[in-house]
Formats: sequence, structure tokens, C-alpha cells
Amino acid sequence: EGDIPVEFPFLEPFPETPEDFRRLKAAILDLELYTGVIVSEDGSAAAVVVMPPPGHAEPVFQRMEEIARRARSKRGPGESLHLAGEAAVRSAMGYAVARDGYRFNPICFAVVSLFLFLAFRNLTGVILPIIVVGCSVLLMLGTMCLAGKPVYIITNAIAVTVVSIGVASSMHILGEFYEALGQKGPGVTRREGWVSLCQGQSPMRSLPWRVSLTP
Repeated sequence: EGDIPVEFPFLEPFPETPEDFRRLKAAILDLELYTGVIVSEDGSAAAVVVMPPPGHAEPVFQRMEEIARRARSKRGPGESLHLAGEAAVRSAMGYAVARDGYRFNPICFAVVSLFLFLAFRNLTGVILPIIVVGCSVLLMLGTMCLAGKPVYIITNAIAVTVVSIGVASSMHILGEFYEALGQKGPGVTRREGWVSLCQGQSPMRSLPWRVSLTP
């Protein structure tokens, strides 16, 4: 009205006929603030801005993706529909990272198990590190669930980090154990060699432990 801008909803009532859409297009193009920002200058493209509530970007993105999928199936020749923006990119990356994590984490465990078997050539050297790492990952995921923390780009890398550190530490300890076991004296059992390794003593100096742990 004159020089005073007046706000009014463009889609109330929602346009239904081609004439209604032509009037809507003309009304939007008359606003210089929208031209080149929300609507292209030639009227061939338009943007729909959706502001998700704080902390709800992912469900809003999934809903918008579903709407866009249905709309793409009904678009005419030369028409295209795209989802863009920071919230859409973050949500898409988070979904892709979580999906790949569920797919590749079991493969990671299989590869680690193969290398453990090649390193120690026995099932003990495979099972013990896997048990340690598996319990650590389950404890980590359980703590995240109790704390209400979702799996996203950053937290998805924690499982791989725990597996790497846990397997490396287990291989180091088992390597020292097998090395000490190969240097044990006569009459010293595996249990006694393990206790001696944990104490940092030779097998012959761990006689009290040998007596207490041997049935």
C-alpha cells in the first residue's frame, strides 16, 4: 500500500488453476526483495526455505526427502527438484556415515580377525583380542544410548578408534606373553607364565603364585 510494505500469505488460498499460478508468479516477481533470492529473475527457478526446529534437522530432512521423491515422480519435462542447504547436507552426511558404519564395521572385525590369526596362528590369539575389543565397543555404545547420544559423523569414528587401539594393545600383550612362554623354564605352565609376565618377574621367582594358582 503506497510506500509501506504489507505482508500477506501467497498460498492462502492455495492456487489450483493455471490462472491462479500465473497470478501467484506475477505477485512474487513484483517484489524486488524476492527476485534473484527466492525466485530467479526469469522465473524459471524458485526456492522453498524450510527452517527446522533446533535438534530436529534430521527428521525434517527425511520428511522433505520423502516429499521430494514423490514430487520428482510427477514432474514435467525439463523440471528438476533439488534439496540443498546446511541442514540437508549435514543430515545426508550423517545418514550416509551411519549406514556405511553398519556395513563396514563387521567387515573391519573380519579383517582384524584375519590379521590376528596370521600373526599368532592360533584361536587364542584371535578370540582374546576380539572379546576385549567387543566388550569395549558394547560398553561404549551402551553408554552412548544411556546418555541419549546419537550416532553421527563424529561418534561413528569412535568404534573404529576403539577397535584399533584395543587390538594393538592386545597384540602387544599377547606377543610378550608368547615370547615369555617360549623362554619359560621346565615345569612352568601357561598360567604361571602369564602371572609371571603380569608381575614383571621370571617364572622361577613367581613360585608363591604358582602354588596359589595351581590346583
